[in-house]
Amino acid sequence: MLAWEKFSDKVEGKLVEGDKTAPPTKWWNFHWLLLFGWKNVVIFKVSQEAAERGYHVGFRPLIGEAQFHFVTCHSRSFKMSLGHEDCTFFAIDDKGHEIPIELLTIGNKNTYQYSGAEQF
Repeated sequence: MLAWEKFSDKVEGKLVEGDKTAPPTKWWNFHWLLLFGWKNVVIFKVSQEAAERGYHVGFRPLIGEAQFHFVTCHSRSFKMSLGHEDCTFFAIDDKGHEIPIELLTIGNKNTYQYSGAEQF
């Protein structure tokens, strides 16, 4: 079972410009990039109410289908790896409804390693 599941509903999310210093993502280098190639993360925040109820984080690449993480998050903040390509990030509740997210910062994953934000 994969941690990410396809999400076919429409989401607005937050479009974030990709990290152009990272190598372009291809089907054959994705796992290497995830472990070693993507150096930056983007950190978002949800409302206290959303965190208490639980939510799922997701992303939609410019080319490809939206996906969400099946594990329910209860943290006020979450961070996602930032690849070369622009990407839209979003959060949904257990019923699949989008919840608002606020972009906090973008930075090096080592700098924000202990930020308290849950990593996805």
